[in-house]
Amino acid sequence: MSISYAMQTGVSGLRANSTAVGRISENIANANTDGYRRSFVQMVTTSTLSQNGTVAPSGVRAVQGSEISTEGALRATDQATDLAIGGPGFFVVSKQPNETNEANFMLTRAGSFLPDENGNLRNAAGYYLAGFPYDQTASLGMIDRNQFGDLKTVNLGSLSQTGSPTGVMTISGNIPAQQTGLATPGEPFLSSAEYYSPLGAAQRMQFSWQPGAVDNQWTLSFNGADGTQYGNVTVDFHDSGPLAGAPRQYSNATTTANPPANFAFNAGTGVAVLTINNGAVPQNLAINIGAPC
Repeated sequence: MSISYAMQTGVSGLRANSTAVGRISENIANANTDGYRRSFVQMVTTSTLSQNGTVAPSGVRAVQGSEISTEGALRATDQATDLAIGGPGFFVVSKQPNETNEANFMLTRAGSFLPDENGNLRNAAGYYLAGFPYDQTASLGMIDRNQFGDLKTVNLGSLSQTGSPTGVMTISGNIPAQQTGLATPGEPFLSSAEYYSPLGAAQRMQFSWQPGAVDNQWTLSFNGADGTQYGNVTVDFHDSGPLAGAPRQYSNATTTANPPANFAFNAGTGVAVLTINNGAVPQNLAINIGAPC
């Protein structure tokens, strides 16, 4: 082995390890970079034939790659316009708003977008988010997903949606069975859930579970956050078997509402229907507790 070959072999190792350390440094530096894909390096032994046909001393080279097929972890942010993709797929972005040249569209997995002065969603690199627009009937209509021609820049200023009051609510939870069947039952267990009025105002419905003197029997009361009383119902739960903890039966449904507010309970379905006096036309709210079984 000549001194030249010996030096080349050593230099190849230094270069390969330098590349590997460089990729590690990049991975650390971009640990919190949205859309970044971790790089890796594999060492590959190399050798060449000399002029006389013999095998020259082996060296090593670094083969670089990126984990482009591995999905990154999703993380929560405080920005309402930050987006993420679960599974395969990409965001489509363009250099200019409402781009018509398909060569100017690009793909990215980074979903951090902010509206510009015109309401167009744009990422930190200055590219605009594109999507298929919905019509007034919330339908995409006829679009061609194989090309970019039907894509438009997402503009928050052009988006509008008519609010709808809450119509159905489902509640669930756990309450301690050992609090029932006592000679002197304890205080009720309280919980609440948020719903929306026809004007979009967030309001809360409160639920009071009063343990009874009979084992696994509770009295559930429905009340508004403003103190309005609607009604109550007695709930008996299963205490054993595969249905333990599930509602067994409902009884003694009673309304305590003052008209036009109202309370009705369907013991067969476990659904309470409340009429809430919060406008010229009262709001109806169905609260599903769970069908008896």
